[in-house]
Amino acid sequence: MTRRSFVLAFVTSAALRAGSSPVRVLVVTGGHDYDPSFHSVTEGYPDLRVTVDPHPKAYSRDLRPRYDVILFYDMVNEVPEDQRRNLLDFAEAGKGLVVMHHALCSYDAQDWWLNITGGQYQQKSSSYQHDRDFAVRRVKEHPVTAGLPQQWSMHDETYKGLRYGSGNNVLITTNDPTSDGPLVWISPWQKSRVVSIQPGHNRESHLDGNYRRLVHNAIVWAASGS
Repeated sequence: MTRRSFVLAFVTSAALRAGSSPVRVLVVTGGHDYDPSFHSVTEGYPDLRVTVDPHPKAYSRDLRPRYDVILFYDMVNEVPEDQRRNLLDFAEAGKGLVVMHHALCSYDAQDWWLNITGGQYQQKSSSYQHDRDFAVRRVKEHPVTAGLPQQWSMHDETYKGLRYGSGNNVLITTNDPTSDGPLVWISPWQKSRVVSIQPGHNRESHLDGNYRRLVHNAIVWAASGS
């Protein structure tokens, strides 16, 4: 398949989705400060119906009948056991999960979260760097990367020294020395579609057209498995 036909195929698929019921997205925040510009990343799309629910109530009920995708932008180490069960029930139900930036820092050193996300920041050994200008490169043709250029520049926070699972399908990378190579990947989690997106710290990314397309693509693709 050529790049043009690949992109057209995804656009057609997205159009079909837009013609049906909007994707029901739960955005989970809490545990970490962020620029209010983050909310603009999911605004203005007729094919998304977005609900923002911060901790401590985000997982207080069964999420499966209410949402198609959870977009994680939180940073927590523990939730009550009944809430964790609701989260796991969703993740095991063929739904969609998009894990953004500091959500990769959640549940430090807990294998169940690494198994879902495919990558996890380690508080004792990983590092971060604010305000980096770095080049990113698309390395795979995939619905999540449809319409993105081969390479572009970002101004964001980088992470280095994450713990990774095996079998990630890496879609976007960087060679910046303050970052691990993988920036966007599909987790090998088999029970739902999971996209992990390492960038997303600041306003510059939230307002960047390529980043916004990336996140929208990720949500729509993750939902298409449900």
